[in-house]
Amino acid sequence: MSTVDPVSSVQPAPEEPPPAEKKKRNPWKWTTIAVAVIAVGFLVWAVSTQSDLDDLQGKMEQGEAADSAIVAAAQDLYDDLSDQLGATSDDLAETEDDLASAEQAAAKAEADAADAGKQAAEAASSGAKAEAEAEQAKAEAEAAASRGAVAADCAKAYVAAFGELFGGQGADAVQAELDAISEQCSAALADAG
Repeated sequence: MSTVDPVSSVQPAPEEPPPAEKKKRNPWKWTTIAVAVIAVGFLVWAVSTQSDLDDLQGKMEQGEAADSAIVAAAQDLYDDLSDQLGATSDDLAETEDDLASAEQAAAKAEADAADAGKQAAEAASSGAKAEAEAEQAKAEAEAAASRGAVAADCAKAYVAAFGELFGGQGADAVQAELDAISEQCSAALADAG
């Protein structure tokens, strides 16, 4: 009889292939890709923003050039006007003093004209009446000249006050000065008229 080796007759069980290893996904790889995509997005945004800023800077420079041209034109206009009127920012106080004295002269001339008119009305003889009327006409002419001086001094004061803007004073200070001049001139011209 043949003996069969029990060990050899048993066929070994086929070995199971080792379980397939799951591919491990490397989280750093995906994180790196995500960061790279974000970096590219920021780069595109930065380039776009820089382009917009460059455009804005160019527009601002054009605006500043236009503004400086306007300021230069206003300065030239002011210089021409102040030359014609003889007003400068240095003599603003002097112009205001002249305005005050012109107001007083106008008030005196008006009073003289009124007195001369009274004398003409009261004059008994024709010679005295003619002389009083001549005095009245002379006083009225002086009153008119005084009103003209008041108007000229007001114009000089306005121009000199406006010139303070070019001298570095703030707009609020110049506005306050113009308001004061307007009030003074309005009162002087109302009294003279």
